[in-house]
Amino acid sequence: MLFRSAYAPATVADAKRGAMRAFGADLIETADYDAAEAAARDDAARTGVPYVSPYNDDDVIAGQGTIALEMLAAVPEIEVFVIAVGGGGLISGCGIVAKDRAQPLGVIGAEAEASPVFTAALHNGEITPVQVRPTLAEALAGNLEPGSRTFPLVSHLIDGLALVAEGSIGVAMRVLHEQHGIVSEGAGAVATAALLQGLGLAGRTVGLIVCGGNIDRAHFAAVTGATLADA
Repeated sequence: MLFRSAYAPATVADAKRGAMRAFGADLIETADYDAAEAAARDDAARTGVPYVSPYNDDDVIAGQGTIALEMLAAVPEIEVFVIAVGGGGLISGCGIVAKDRAQPLGVIGAEAEASPVFTAALHNGEITPVQVRPTLAEALAGNLEPGSRTFPLVSHLIDGLALVAEGSIGVAMRVLHEQHGIVSEGAGAVATAALLQGLGLAGRTVGLIVCGGNIDRAHFAAVTGATLADA
């Protein structure tokens, strides 16, 4: 039987724990995301089981780019994408699609202030470790692997990067639910939060990606004020 392990921070939502175990993974929890990534790499080296990064992987990046393809097929008028940034896989894939057009489209990243990984890296011209603080967008939190292929891709593809405050993430989660009936985890609402903070895109057709809804109902209710039944 193939040995399969999933490494995740101890702060991961129960909804995500359940999903990983439902796929047959042996879930191993660590102190934080950086420790999870390092432990998974060590496990792969020790056992020979392939390591799949959630962002630093060509196939993952290509797969995530299909989101932009589907959005453009549905709404060809999109002029600019606003996309949450964690490890950079999603924005890399979608950015490749956005720029590989006769008329390239805009790409703006949205990053949690509590984990300003790409903000620091772009400022310094290289991957730079940062202090990661607790955030509602826990799925985006954590430093980049040294040499991650997403850094040069993001550097080349994006037109801007917005830092999103924690309060804005909570507001975005509530707005998505109240106005659109969408239950979003913190990470999934970061792009919406950036737009609500103000990106100067009035009058433009924006493709906004809500990239995750794996959140415990009690946590969602605490952040948004929605009842469990509503969530």
